[in-house]
Amino acid sequence: MESAEFKDLINRYLNGKVTTAERKLVDEWYQSLRQTSDGYAVDPRLKSEIYNYIQTFKQERPVKRLQIKRLYRYAAVLITAVTAAVLFFSKQKAQLKSQSQTLVAYHTQVGEVKKLLLPDGSACWLNARSTMRISEQFSQAPNRIIYLDEGEAFFKVKHNASQPFIVVTPHLRTRVLGTSFNVKAYEALNKAEVTVATGKVQVNTSNRLLGKITPNQQITYNLKTHRHVLRQVNAAEYQSWATGDFVLRQAPFDELALTMKNAYGVSLVARNPQVEKYRYNLHINPARSLSETLKIICSVHQNTYRRSNNEISIY
Repeated sequence: MESAEFKDLINRYLNGKVTTAERKLVDEWYQSLRQTSDGYAVDPRLKSEIYNYIQTFKQERPVKRLQIKRLYRYAAVLITAVTAAVLFFSKQKAQLKSQSQTLVAYHTQVGEVKKLLLPDGSACWLNARSTMRISEQFSQAPNRIIYLDEGEAFFKVKHNASQPFIVVTPHLRTRVLGTSFNVKAYEALNKAEVTVATGKVQVNTSNRLLGKITPNQQITYNLKTHRHVLRQVNAAEYQSWATGDFVLRQAPFDELALTMKNAYGVSLVARNPQVEKYRYNLHINPARSLSETLKIICSVHQNTYRRSNNEISIY
């Protein structure tokens, strides 16, 4: 981190415009001032003066004229502090870069459900057309972090109170200690879902808590309105895909289309505006032929379909 970057970070910190992660870094840097990069202790009295000076700045009080000797003392300590800060943040960035280079990615294809045994003993089922990443240092890190970049996954987490298990999607962050739950975050949908089978999980966006949910509860987060809904569900239905049975309950057309894409690799298109408004209660099992499944779908609202290669038009 360059000194200009450090100055910008401190200014944003003082004005309350930092992220939680950035605030944590600044707080950790301040604690690190107990020992400078040259190995000698910083005078606690001078640290206190710097802290009080910062607090004065934060409260936007007029800065009093400093005596020349005190100004030199501040300058000496601040130069040491900035040097230590540059070293500290450079080290943090290097560590983060190192971690990002050791992420292992897992992918699934159309019609594929993959079961993974994670390094900590937890189990994960990855739904079709999904991408997930974990660090090679997963079980040794302070937090067990999973990056579900696209798709859906069901987790059975091995309990470890000292090492929280966190699933990060593009829009939600789900934190648990030991439980089983489903996370759905397909880009094709305008929502993200977290459903709990056992235990308790905490669901956040980047800046607010959405809720803490328990068995048979689900949080659905709308990606457009940024609003969420908490409701009671049958959690078993939302993890049935892991055993090859896709259960849809009052599902809109886009969710039906996503399920067909995952199960059969075909694109479902509504050629009638009314079709897009329909809701579907269905069990879709890839063990059935595509034609059988399409007949079942069309029978729900008395529709017809036409196939052109891998595109299915519903009329």
